[in-house]
Amino acid sequence: MSDPDELDFDREIKVRLAFAVVAATLGIGVATFTDVSQWIAFGIVVVLGIVAPRAYLYLTDE
Repeated sequence: MSDPDELDFDREIKVRLAFAVVAATLGIGVATFTDVSQWIAFGIVVVLGIVAPRAYLYLTDE
C-alpha cells in the first residue's frame, strides 16, 4: 500500500510541474508576441510558476 506522505509528494510535484509549464508558455508567449517589457513576462513566470502553485496547494490542502 502506498504511503499517504508519498501520495501528497506526488500530487505536489504534479501540481508544480503543471503550473511551471503554463507559466513558461505564457511567459514566453507574452515576451515574444507582445510589446510588454521582459520584466513583466518574468513576473508572470514567477507568479504563476512559484506563487500560484504554493497558494493552490495551501488552499486545497485537506
